Amino acid sequence: FSQLHFHWGKDEHEGSEHTAGGIKYPLEMHVVFYKTGYLTQPAALKHDDGIVTVVYLIKLQDKSTPGLQLLTAHLDKVTEPYTSVLLPLVPLSCLLVPFTKDYFLYWGSLATSRCSHKVLWFVSRAALGITTEDLDKFRSLLNSGRQKLNRNFRITNEAQGRTVFHVSPSVDRKHLLHQGTVEPPGKTIITFVNYSQIPNLDSVVAERVFNKGDCIGDTSSK
Repeated sequence: FSQLHFHWGKDEHEGSEHTAGGIKYPLEMHVVFYKTGYLTQPAALKHDDGIVTVVYLIKLQDKSTPGLQLLTAHLDKVTEPYTSVLLPLVPLSCLLVPFTKDYFLYWGSLATSRCSHKVLWFVSRAALGITTEDLDKFRSLLNSGRQKLNRNFRITNEAQGRTVFHVSPSVDRKHLLHQGTVEPPGKTIITFVNYSQIPNLDSVVAERVFNKGDCIGDTSSK
């Protein structure tokens, strides 16, 4: 594990760098991992097999996913640019929802100040949730010019010939965000249209994943 970061916009109609059926989500979380043998993320970026990014789309709902609350509870302490805060030490599993099936996979890129690097992207089919109040905490952060940082996302690109794989798709459609969308045959898709198949994260499953005794600092009960 290297780091995780978020992208958001000024309202609920923008913010995510991936889209679901052409629709953007207000928040997107990127969790970046690098190959252990390369020792650091900068070193791993020099290799085609060095970086994996796991993507979670996040939608507005009445209650934030508990793992997100572990982070949003401290955002008001880092409103000013170049500030930091020491968070309670928790297992990574307290912040993320693990998945081994029913996700999208493609080779993309990660842009830095100098060039673009090849990156393997995993996009979770389960959407996390955040309240309007918690989302506003992100929009209250200030950039180096002391202006509110409310648009820090890249424009979504076309597939540009990339093959997007739908890995071990689920036949259960009860949690689909857009239930009218039809699943194409096979396990390979060429466009981003099937991001519309991202379901709501079942609240019972979320509570079981996040509300563990070793998740110190969990604010879900507050």
